[in-house]
Amino acid sequence: MTSAHLVRHAHPYAGRGHALKRQGRIFRAPRLIPPHEFNLFSDRLDDAREYEGTVRDFSLLHDLALSAEDYNN
Repeated sequence: MTSAHLVRHAHPYAGRGHALKRQGRIFRAPRLIPPHEFNLFSDRLDDAREYEGTVRDFSLLHDLALSAEDYNN
């Protein structure tokens, strides 16, 4: 059975006219990450944890101060 395509010519056999595909897979190792990149990432994580702790402490103290003011009034 032939099929009529608007862009390209008809292919009487299924699978014909397509680009050839590679038969075997090529194993590619993941890119190696330089050690200094790990240090930078670790530093960023430490900074993020420190910031989280600071914000958590601030919000806790803020809530305690507000509740103390409400209690005293």
